Amino acid sequence: MSIAVVCLLLGAASGSDAGAPALSMDTLRPEAEQILKAFSDGRLEAVEARFVEALRPSVRAARESFAAQRAALGALVRIQDARLFPSARVSGRTVTVLDADVRFEKTPAFAELAFVQEAGRLRLQGFTVAVADDRPPLDDAGAPAAARALLDAARQRGLFVLFEAIPPVARDKTEDEMRAQVLRPEALLGRLRSYQQGDMEFAWHRCRTMPADATFERGASTVSLTLCPSDGAWRPFQVEVEPVMTPALFERMLRDLVASELRLPKADLRCPPGLVAIGETVTCEIVNDGRKLKVLRSANSHIEVETVR
Repeated sequence: MSIAVVCLLLGAASGSDAGAPALSMDTLRPEAEQILKAFSDGRLEAVEARFVEALRPSVRAARESFAAQRAALGALVRIQDARLFPSARVSGRTVTVLDADVRFEKTPAFAELAFVQEAGRLRLQGFTVAVADDRPPLDDAGAPAAARALLDAARQRGLFVLFEAIPPVARDKTEDEMRAQVLRPEALLGRLRSYQQGDMEFAWHRCRTMPADATFERGASTVSLTLCPSDGAWRPFQVEVEPVMTPALFERMLRDLVASELRLPKADLRCPPGLVAIGETVTCEIVNDGRKLKVLRSANSHIEVETVR
């Protein structure tokens, strides 16, 4: 039986206290006990409130999974043993991970909680609970080979094979949502042509992130696979495809939005030359329609569009 919730860094921690004192076991263990107690008592709103703002919608979406786990595990008895990873790099961000063996009423388990400091308070950036049988010792050397096999399959069959490989226990979206999530970058960039694997990164105590610089038909991207031990093998628990933004990709993304949102598949768009910086806005015009668009580049490869006239 497998029981796990994975909320792995779906968004950056905003307002984190970069200059705050290092987090210690004395500080984090009681915090972890409070969070796990709320989880086992079914006070899921209290667990959700501990996450950074950007992650709370994903936690709300996983409520049913949380409830099913709580019923299978029973009440929290105690944290038996805990280890601290004070400067873990997870998807390029620094977090403090508390990894603990935990006794629940019905079964032993382990928990991994990633903490950041935000506006003077401790917030969760990640949370995993799984039965003890789900953490077999796997050699780290197997993770790069597993990632390479997945990327080779994606090159042959398309990116969706990466999501097909995610075990059911790690899926927090419907199949349609997962399909849309992967088809979008492939629609923008085309098929994966080649890749160069980077250095293995810590994700969780038993999970590893394998980044790769990837070349697609119409651009480049970073593909990151977070692999965890599951059923005796390294399996993907999270997949991130982050395109490298270029003026051409910016235009393709804008055309895609105009076609889907404004129902103008053949819009003649005119934008200022160059690439707008992250966080800044540019005004574009639909020449054959007369409307103007305010386009915000909200993140590296994310844009938001508003019609202004």
